[in-house]
Amino acid sequence: MTRPMRPVLFGLLLVCATLAYGAQAPKYIFLFIGDGMGFNHVEASQIYAEKVGTDTGERSLLFPTFPVMTQVCTRSASHLITCSSAAATALATGEKTTNYVIL
Repeated sequence: MTRPMRPVLFGLLLVCATLAYGAQAPKYIFLFIGDGMGFNHVEASQIYAEKVGTDTGERSLLFPTFPVMTQVCTRSASHLITCSSAAATALATGEKTTNYVIL
């Protein structure tokens, strides 16, 4: 699949998902990227929040309750552990690149 087709495919999948769930089209879509964050980090933060709480009195994290979540594996083309620039390139373009390079 060519690069120009990927955004079109993503848009088509988004529209299909919206129609399948019978919901209105979302007014805004936010992309949260937890750079360097894994499932263990989220779990540890949730446990801490439940035991200690926050300054506002909240005892749980908000983002795990979002209606839609996903995960992405962004290994770089050159290393097992990727740098932020290679991960962002993979997220934005769908193509792997070497560490410390922005395409």
